[in-house]
Amino acid sequence: MDLQPIYGTERPVPSVTNHLIAPKAPFIVEVTPQERNILSGVGNLLMKAFKNYDNPDYISALHLHAYQLLPERITRILSRFGTDFSADQYGALIFRGLVEIDQEDLGPTPPQLAAGRLFQTS
Repeated sequence: MDLQPIYGTERPVPSVTNHLIAPKAPFIVEVTPQERNILSGVGNLLMKAFKNYDNPDYISALHLHAYQLLPERITRILSRFGTDFSADQYGALIFRGLVEIDQEDLGPTPPQLAAGRLFQTS
């Protein structure tokens, strides 16, 4: 597998100016089709080598080689996320477009999660 760096534009991490207010939602990363193909290829190579996601050697190899195998933009986002201990950090990332989801097979959204109530706190 020939790995090549991907250069692209990044959205800056949203920042809350008032540090007394916690962030309301995770940072959403739009995964490009090229990044998706690279990430899928890396996952397939590791699965062939280790046979199981629960294999401790798989997890060690993934962590060890992540910054060499992952697309450059994704690695920069993960690195920034892993070193940001500020009050602006929500504590989660969403990678939109990484996997296809069959909405028909998944079924309807439960009413308690509908209309954007997933990230609201009471």
